Amino acid sequence: MRHLLIAKVKQNLPWRSLITDNSLKTWQKIGGDADYQLQGDTIIGTSIQSAHSTYFTTGEIFSDFIFEVDVQAQAPLNSGVQFRSEKIQSKKGETVAGYQMEIDTAPRAWSGGIFDQGRRGWLYTLSRNENCRKEFKVDDWNTYRIEAVGQNIRTFINDVPCSNIVDDLSASGFIALQIHSAGGDKVNKTVKWRAPKVLTTNIQAHLNKPADIEQFSYINNQITAEQKAKGWQLFWDGQSNSSPQQSGQWQVKNQALTADAKQQNNSLTIPVTSHYFELEFDVNSSDNADNGIHYLRDKNGKGFEFQLSSETTVEQTDNNNQAMGAIVGRVAPTNLTEPEGWKYLRINKGWNRVRLVVRGTQIEHWINNIKMVDYQSIGSLPTTVLPVIIENTKGTMEIKNLKLRNLPKPEVAAKKSNPGDREGHVMKKVVPEELIPEAPILDIEQAMKSFVVHPDFAVEVIADSPLIFDPVFAIYDAAGRIWALEMTTYMLDTLATGEMKHDSQIVVLTDTDKDGTMDSRQVVLPNLVLPRALAFIDKGIIWADNSSLYFSELTEHNGNISVIKTDVVDKDYAKGGNVEHKPNGLLYSLDNWYYSAKSNKRYRPYPLAAELPKDTREIYRNQYWKMAIGPTEFRGQWGISQDDYGRHYFLDNSSPLRTTSFLPNVAYRNKKQSFPKELINQNVGSNDVYPIRVTLRYKPWLHGRYV
Repeated sequence: MRHLLIAKVKQNLPWRSLITDNSLKTWQKIGGDADYQLQGDTIIGTSIQSAHSTYFTTGEIFSDFIFEVDVQAQAPLNSGVQFRSEKIQSKKGETVAGYQMEIDTAPRAWSGGIFDQGRRGWLYTLSRNENCRKEFKVDDWNTYRIEAVGQNIRTFINDVPCSNIVDDLSASGFIALQIHSAGGDKVNKTVKWRAPKVLTTNIQAHLNKPADIEQFSYINNQITAEQKAKGWQLFWDGQSNSSPQQSGQWQVKNQALTADAKQQNNSLTIPVTSHYFELEFDVNSSDNADNGIHYLRDKNGKGFEFQLSSETTVEQTDNNNQAMGAIVGRVAPTNLTEPEGWKYLRINKGWNRVRLVVRGTQIEHWINNIKMVDYQSIGSLPTTVLPVIIENTKGTMEIKNLKLRNLPKPEVAAKKSNPGDREGHVMKKVVPEELIPEAPILDIEQAMKSFVVHPDFAVEVIADSPLIFDPVFAIYDAAGRIWALEMTTYMLDTLATGEMKHDSQIVVLTDTDKDGTMDSRQVVLPNLVLPRALAFIDKGIIWADNSSLYFSELTEHNGNISVIKTDVVDKDYAKGGNVEHKPNGLLYSLDNWYYSAKSNKRYRPYPLAAELPKDTREIYRNQYWKMAIGPTEFRGQWGISQDDYGRHYFLDNSSPLRTTSFLPNVAYRNKKQSFPKELINQNVGSNDVYPIRVTLRYKPWLHGRYV
């Protein structure tokens, strides 16, 4: 009903159709040779096997206008609507350059974004506009709208705001319908444009209302009224050589602050008033430069660094924590915005827009509107707020469009004097507060001193934050590397807020200098939901998230591990229950089966032609092996291990360690024989616990002391 109402309101506007005389005789192709046909009021473009994109246009030039068309696109074809565009000559022949409103049928879902075809690339991704990402319907009709007035350009899908840019590169040009170059399953796919029309008179009266989406400006060293209203401050006007505060030798060239570290280091000082801020600017670094943003610095000047180096090859590896976009020495840059497997980091040769978001201990690094780092720092914030330093220590560096805004601090909920479990419930203090010792978070050095272990054992630190955080499981591979599951969203508060976000990952830690301590980190599988099991298998790894068991085929080149593909092995592996009451572990046992805690199922890969044992069945196969599933004794709750004899060890909520007195599946093998529970699930040692904190028991015979 909403779309019918909108159509009724707009039907009397002075639109002009781009289809005249019910034919396409005024239209022409530029570039490729994809097929375009007219059916009624609909232009149908069909992709062909070609390395060239095709652009279909009347050639008519428009400056300020509103354009609308209904779009229907088949997956997996990529397409778009060009506007304010021109014909250019490239090395491959004639093509088109100019703005494009994206038609994206891929899972990335950036339909409605603005791509600068043949020039600068993406100007407005949908990485920060979830509403528009959800709006485009593949294989269904969608109303596209472009508003281009002066330097202001906005796009909409079904009247949902998608993009909002300010740019001065093209003030006019033609409108064209693109069929992208295609191969494989993208060939012979169609895009339909129904009733393309343009409005060029009395435009201001017919613009959509301003939308609350972020505006991106590409006007050098200026700030828009909309940005100013959202708290942005411009820190350099493109002319002054004295502001912001400078150290070293800076010059103004081509509307940019320029420095060269050949003779000395150079820096800019950006004052911040809190640990909650957002900094954005455009940077151009020479090849193999070493530049960075230093922030959250302590009184000794130590803190975090956003690497701004420009590598010779912009296809950087996930384990390179010195690469552009990294938290130097801590976290490597990864494309966290586009779907899993999209390895390209979208770092340009030349100018890149960098964005640093600091919300206390929560840190984000962005480059060209692609999130590279999303990191939760462990520990407290510096007590003193020190300025941000942009530093040039090697090579050249150019900076423009330098902007900063403060972010609101999170509100701290008012603490009840004696909170209860229900309305009107008053909780009495069981232990006087003065008798409860403090329990501060310890740093690594303090924590190591607090351990008391048997003389035959030693505790050493091999990896700590920020190399690894929130690990719930870890195993070594044959190269001595640690593969770990980071469950970063588990119980962030008592309401489990954000627990089901795709923010966890599988990481690999490497000791590159062979000193016994891990010093390099690579994210192998990002964007997971509560990963809980991991094991090695032929050609890759098997692992589980909050619901299913997966196989990820891997390849490795020069230490860089890449995922070829990921398949579901058992969709019901961790079905039902809460986080602590689901299968986990995946222990590869001495009998060549994989066993899990909190489970009565076991798994084993077999050759494709092998006959499966009795009581097992095939649940998955690939080109290398097939997976069998079979029954076993139920064991444990969280975590599972084995000794040199193949006996399993596990635990539950009330026992620190349990085991069996024999190899796995011996008790299950003979269904007519009943084994005593204490043999199948046998306590090891004592359940006695010696608390280091006061407990809630009050013993009056101990002179009223709390213990």
